[in-house]
Amino acid sequence: MMRTTRTCWLLGAAVLMATVGCTGVSFFNPDFLSALGVGAGVAQLPGDSPAIVIRIENSSGRPIVFELSWRDEMGRVERRDGVLGIVETFGEVVVCPVQDLTLGDVTDREQPGAYVLLGDGQVTDPFIEVEAFGIILQDEVNFNCGDVITFEVTSSGTSPSGYQVLARISRANS
Repeated sequence: MMRTTRTCWLLGAAVLMATVGCTGVSFFNPDFLSALGVGAGVAQLPGDSPAIVIRIENSSGRPIVFELSWRDEMGRVERRDGVLGIVETFGEVVVCPVQDLTLGDVTDREQPGAYVLLGDGQVTDPFIEVEAFGIILQDEVNFNCGDVITFEVTSSGTSPSGYQVLARISRANS
């Protein structure tokens, strides 16, 4: 038993020395180390992250239905939709590059991206159409890889529907 324990410790020490070594030289494949989350090839979050985080917050005081869409580097449109209860949040990590995105339809910025449900959160409930966000956010103009983009559906005293969409961008480098 004692011999087995000592062998395991020696083997563990040998692996550690092979990984970091006295001179910083590694005998493991750099891609393997990167997959484990160690080594120079791993992106540090935030900053040089190869993705953006897209969030939708419901601050409307009622359940909402949302549609989120973005265009990838090949021009393909990706969509997500769902129902959020009161004070619920949706989030997704999207691998870069992302050309542009919006809460609504990225191919038609006049389409609404949120509907406030007047019932208990069923998609068959009567609803109020929130005015379209109307802006297509663009890569390298409005956001960069590593940023967090949050769309918030909230009540408004100035919009005809009584609700509005706000966007906040948290920069990765700040």
